[in-house]
Amino acid sequence: PTGLLLVAESATGDLIAEIHACKYGLTIFEHILTHLTIVVHPDQQGKGLGKTLFTQFLTQVQVEFPEVRRVELEARASNEASLALYRRLGFVQEGVYRQ
Repeated sequence: PTGLLLVAESATGDLIAEIHACKYGLTIFEHILTHLTIVVHPDQQGKGLGKTLFTQFLTQVQVEFPEVRRVELEARASNEASLALYRRLGFVQEGVYRQ
């Protein structure tokens, strides 16, 4: 009830990718899904699996969590491939964390 998890398996049943996110658990933030994480096995990267899984995930969010208006994720600034994917999916960079 507080999050969503999708997995992708190979034809032999091996886990090759997963994506998940959850809510903060506070009523004031009920409209936000956060801590989004996506992982694709290195052998499967660059084949469109991440984009497909991400697109399905966002569709499921709309169906299962119609109150959600914001999906948040964090990414390393040096991970250009991921940042490009997120931009293509409609995400907007809001800031850069500095220590």
